[in-house]
Amino acid sequence: GELGSTLELYRALIRLRREHRLGVGTLSWTDGYGGDVVAFTVTSASISVSVIANLGREPVQLPEDSTVIVASQPSAMDGVVGPDCAVWMRR
Repeated sequence: GELGSTLELYRALIRLRREHRLGVGTLSWTDGYGGDVVAFTVTSASISVSVIANLGREPVQLPEDSTVIVASQPSAMDGVVGPDCAVWMRR
């Protein structure tokens, strides 16, 4: 696939899920964001991964103690989840 493509994003997410067995982990919702943001954490035996999906028009700041693992847009690497962007991170 082509770098930055939807195919490569999905491959990275499937690899993350498989490597850390996130499909059998526990999910907990994260409060503190506006109505246009979906946020949750999945915890497996080896890792906790938080996801922030910004469905709104305004950017959302990532938590300071986070490390981006996968992002649907490059702007997330600067600590911001832009509109129509999702970020998977370690905390």
